[in-house]
Amino acid sequence: MILRIEGTVLFVVTLSAYMQLFSNLWAVAAVIALPDLLLPKRVQAHRIGSWIFDIIHTYPAPALLITYAVIRDYTFQTTLAAIPLLWFMHIGFDRIDRKSTRLNSSHLGISYAVFCLKKK
Repeated sequence: MILRIEGTVLFVVTLSAYMQLFSNLWAVAAVIALPDLLLPKRVQAHRIGSWIFDIIHTYPAPALLITYAVIRDYTFQTTLAAIPLLWFMHIGFDRIDRKSTRLNSSHLGISYAVFCLKKK
């Protein structure tokens, strides 16, 4: 439940910021579905695919990118600023939708649990 609330807040805030700055609805529609479609389920089942999937669905990478965009360009009107906003929007939508969470838990917890089970 908390992940859905977090996802809703993140999605609404980033969507409103993106629409205020860029107003390109095609990019929004593409970013919601495309990252999950590019990584097939059988790739996600392997350790490297699982790590890639987890990195795509966590906050540090887009946070670093948006920080760099703000430092580099104070007007915030570049593509470099749009990418992390769209990335945060994708993470928020996935947390609302809960389809991206394996066994209704976080990716990181499940990935770590699967990794520990495979080591035995």
